[in-house]
Amino acid sequence: MESAKPVAYPLESGFSLELATKCDTSKPFLNLLGELRYHQRAVRPDLCTALAYLSRFSNAYDERHFDALKRVLRYLIGTADMPLILTKGVNREYGTFDLTMYTDATWVDCKETKVSTSGWAIFLNGSPVLSTSTKQKCVALSSTQAEIIALSEGCKDLIHLSNILEAFVTVEKPMTVFVDNQATIALMQQPVNNSRTRHIAVRHFWVRELVDTGQVVLRYVPTEHNVADYLTKPLQGERFRTFRSQLLGLR
Repeated sequence: MESAKPVAYPLESGFSLELATKCDTSKPFLNLLGELRYHQRAVRPDLCTALAYLSRFSNAYDERHFDALKRVLRYLIGTADMPLILTKGVNREYGTFDLTMYTDATWVDCKETKVSTSGWAIFLNGSPVLSTSTKQKCVALSSTQAEIIALSEGCKDLIHLSNILEAFVTVEKPMTVFVDNQATIALMQQPVNNSRTRHIAVRHFWVRELVDTGQVVLRYVPTEHNVADYLTKPLQGERFRTFRSQLLGLR
């Protein structure tokens, strides 16, 4: 693959695959996927969405899935000199740290299971420290429910990182969480129990406690400025390049 033609995107917009009827173990799909996942976790968060999607086929892959994985290699060939930049943050008071998070979700994008995809990205003093793209564990009956699930799961990582940092430094509170769904923000700020919300698992509403105790504050961000949108589906064009730069700390 060293002389392969580079491509601009790891996955084309709207790209989708189906489970293979028979797993073709002659292809080193799992070996390559594992190596790319390690690379992604270490220095290339921009691969997160593509590899999370292709990981869904770890037990049912064939030539099509292996070709899609090789496309990720072609993307890496064209962006091999693209670094991950971590900075201390400008105009920061010594010893204080700022954690912010962006969350987003698709709705019913998996053809087989009808589940949605969650994505969240956490920044420390403006530098990217964690990015996640993952299938949700239950079927969401609305886009708002999907967003609430993504917010709830993302806040677990946010609180975990905050707890680790607070053993050494001061973390500014409240931590800001950006969401591009107004209904989700309203439900987390005001307790509502009606036919549209009563089916949502209680555990996903623990974010209300974080808001009430001043640990986090929810802010609305338009979708075109929500970097977590990159972590829920393949994008192209200017939005892809802008969000990629954010995830790599290049802005």
